[in-house]
Amino acid sequence: MILATHALVGAAVAQIFPKYPLLGFVAAFLSHFILDAIPHDDYERESFISDKNSPNDISKMDMVLGKKFIRDLIKISFDCIFGFAVALTFFSNSGLALQIAFIGAVGGVLPDALQFVYFKIKKEPLITLQKFHKAIQHKLGNGIYRVGILSQIVIVVIVFILGIGRNFLR
Repeated sequence: MILATHALVGAAVAQIFPKYPLLGFVAAFLSHFILDAIPHDDYERESFISDKNSPNDISKMDMVLGKKFIRDLIKISFDCIFGFAVALTFFSNSGLALQIAFIGAVGGVLPDALQFVYFKIKKEPLITLQKFHKAIQHKLGNGIYRVGILSQIVIVVIVFILGIGRNFLR
């Protein structure tokens, strides 16, 4: 899933727990893995490399700093900022809703942010988290990009209808 989807869903999920921001954060964090288990697609990250002989061995994956990393960073930053901006706009009807949305958006994107840390610091608990994150992924690939994007749009619409409806009922 792209970061915008994780941020939007995380913000909406956190709205379920307005009196318990830590619980909202944890629920948003967990929503990341639930979303990644749904068939999806996202953009390629050029700076991520894997061993040619064992492409699925996460211990041999790395992130190379250079021009490709800068391009990835720009793409990822835009994706994340867009997701946060939309989430915070939708939940800006009160100060509390805005704060909870921010906490949820952070929780929703944090597992992907921790991948960057993992690629440079391969220590526990990051190793276990990365193994789980890679195992849960259900990327469509093989040219099914439209279906992968459509699944994300449907998810965001459903979660936002539920999240926004709950938010406006308060």
